[in-house]
Amino acid sequence: MKEEQHTLREETETGQSTGVTEGEASISDSTTTGVQSEKPSTSKALIILGVVLGAVVFGGAVVYFNGNADTQTAEVRTTTNPDTVLATVNGEPILQQEVDERISEAAPALAAQGIDVNDPTVRTQISAQIVDDIINVTLLSDAAGESGAVPDATLVESEIENYVLQSGGEEGFESQLSQMGLTREVFTQRISEQLLLQTYIAENIDAENITVTDDEISAFYDSVVAGQEGAPSLADLRDQIEMQLVTEKQQQATQEFIDTLRAEADIVIN
Repeated sequence: MKEEQHTLREETETGQSTGVTEGEASISDSTTTGVQSEKPSTSKALIILGVVLGAVVFGGAVVYFNGNADTQTAEVRTTTNPDTVLATVNGEPILQQEVDERISEAAPALAAQGIDVNDPTVRTQISAQIVDDIINVTLLSDAAGESGAVPDATLVESEIENYVLQSGGEEGFESQLSQMGLTREVFTQRISEQLLLQTYIAENIDAENITVTDDEISAFYDSVVAGQEGAPSLADLRDQIEMQLVTEKQQQATQEFIDTLRAEADIVIN
């Protein structure tokens, strides 16, 4: 599991970091003013949620572990019928209960960012994002199964070990699982499923050959960084900008691949 990453575009637009995505620190960490808004935006909640729920992106995170999770609590109120069918994917139902469970799992991380999942507007948008993510994961899982792809058991175990280490050992790991309402068995299954999807996506996207040009790097620097007081030079930020732009292109390619699966599927959102 890599260190924290915040995207350049995201932090330049919001003036603050989400503090939850994984990878390298963003360039704008050192170039933005760092002014905090009084109330986290719904868009920020969805950024966090994508990581917490293991958003399907190339090389994306699986489950978010908050280093201070033992001090964060969030009560989640469920007020709707758990058997309500929110959507179907090729006849497979997505129930309100599944969405509520996902929100409960995400609640500690969202609460740590000051986001109230019980706010009606926030919860509605989060629920819609979860349904969309479940649709994507279902389609990818079905396609991966049909292709015969299988997760690497050794890699799954290695990922689990990484999370245990980052949690400070078995006790901390189990504590954080408990706070998210997950058992070790379910967590391991989530890791296995996510790695399977990443393997399948990698087999269908030529990510290794995705590149960016010098002009694209310069244009990004000019639009996002240049002109800010104390901004580092292009030379200092070039490698980081290149990495981010490549990642964005990989994510775009992933979404385009998912879109082809969605176009062929029978999806009904209620």
